[in-house]
Amino acid sequence: MPRDLRSKALGYLRSGAVTILAADFFETGPRRPYRLTADVVGHRSTWRVTRDDTSTAPAWWCTCRSEECAHVAAVALVTGHATSARPLAI
Repeated sequence: MPRDLRSKALGYLRSGAVTILAADFFETGPRRPYRLTADVVGHRSTWRVTRDDTSTAPAWWCTCRSEECAHVAAVALVTGHATSARPLAI
């Protein structure tokens, strides 16, 4: 995971740029949303981030369409999902 991605994701979190708009949770199991929608206020725009675990291939999506997306990384950190922006365990 590039440090730059983690730095950007943490910057969004520190500045309060992440807003979770909707989240659905299973009644049992891990306490993280299986479906969510969030907005992340970036430098040039507000980006919409979604995740849907109800399909066979759970997927993140961001309107910025970047392959290494700091908006997705920030939302994943907030919601407890696995992300490449987490530090490596030692």
